[in-house]
Amino acid sequence: MKLTARQLPLVHKIKILLVISCWRLYNLLIFSTQSILFRKNKRPEKILVFRTGSIGDSICAMPAMSHLRTHFRSANIHLLTNAGKGRRNLVSMEALIQPGIFNAIINYESLSRSELTRRLRDERYDMVIHLTQYNAPFMRLLRDMVYFRFIAGIKCGFGWQHSRIMFFRKTQEKYLLYTDERKRLNDILQKNGVPTQGPDIFPFQIEENDHLKVAQLLASIPSSGRPAIAIVAGAKRPQNRWPVSHFEAVIRFFCNDFNIFLIGGPEDAALILPLLYLPNVHSFCGLLSPIQSGLLMQHCNLVLTNDTGPMHLAYAFGVPVVAVFSNRDFPGRWYPPAGGQNAVLRATGVSCSLCLSETCGNNICMQKITPGMVIEEMNALLFRSIIPVPAT
Repeated sequence: MKLTARQLPLVHKIKILLVISCWRLYNLLIFSTQSILFRKNKRPEKILVFRTGSIGDSICAMPAMSHLRTHFRSANIHLLTNAGKGRRNLVSMEALIQPGIFNAIINYESLSRSELTRRLRDERYDMVIHLTQYNAPFMRLLRDMVYFRFIAGIKCGFGWQHSRIMFFRKTQEKYLLYTDERKRLNDILQKNGVPTQGPDIFPFQIEENDHLKVAQLLASIPSSGRPAIAIVAGAKRPQNRWPVSHFEAVIRFFCNDFNIFLIGGPEDAALILPLLYLPNVHSFCGLLSPIQSGLLMQHCNLVLTNDTGPMHLAYAFGVPVVAVFSNRDFPGRWYPPAGGQNAVLRATGVSCSLCLSETCGNNICMQKITPGMVIEEMNALLFRSIIPVPAT
């Protein structure tokens, strides 16, 4: 986390000091516990990496996973995850990541606790590396350490980190920008002796059939030679969805000069119905795998997206992103990479900001982001890419 303003009112300066002090205390306790329970091992032969979550969580962890494979080149590395075939609406890591990064992927959702423990003990791992979720509670981190050390029987390990302080949230939102998830995981590795220099690498598993399917779909589109913009109107959480009417206004502005590709899952089919009647709009919702969606985005000049899994696909495949964020969570955590290629829109002055809720009745934070604001950011990115933009 870093300050976004040098001069703070005294009361907010005290609050920020308390937040940072609490964060440091939590992590001192975690690091001390980790140091007591786990030994160091510079040359492990068999490693268990633990990372949970959905497609966005998996993509954000890919650079760290790539660094681990590069550093422990000859080690037998297994991934323990719950993003797999046993859970609905979660994309399995097997479908995303390049073969060779992991020697095996274990989805614990399909295993009972006793079966999981038996398997982990039988594997006799030299080390566990915990790529912690940023919102993992303090007690869960301690529980995981105890489980891996005493129940799974792994004597070496690192990676536990506490990352979210829940008090003075409004002050945090105003004056703190949290480290994005990719950098946070890389920093954990760096602090534990695993080099992470260089650009982020996303080792996707891309097959010839993926290229072929995307090429066939593009060939079937009239005027397929003109520039394209991808739109991701859906999101797993309803409160992360920008109003469809706002997407419609943006599409009306661009659709005479660009093909518009709608990307998402089959669950988005009903949501995007109002958009299908606009000129040059083509829906691929439910027709493509995540990898194929990323390849299709590479044929686009820009992706306009909610805060959702395909947003991470877009920048990971090197496509400029305009991302519309709700105020549900702390700013910065899931943002696309900074540096000028991407833009983020997030409302200010929202009374219910940082609700951290899984439900929302009105999405006022998303409604405050107007189509005009989004069009301005899109035009700016398109201009940088030397793409003709429509006249206002």
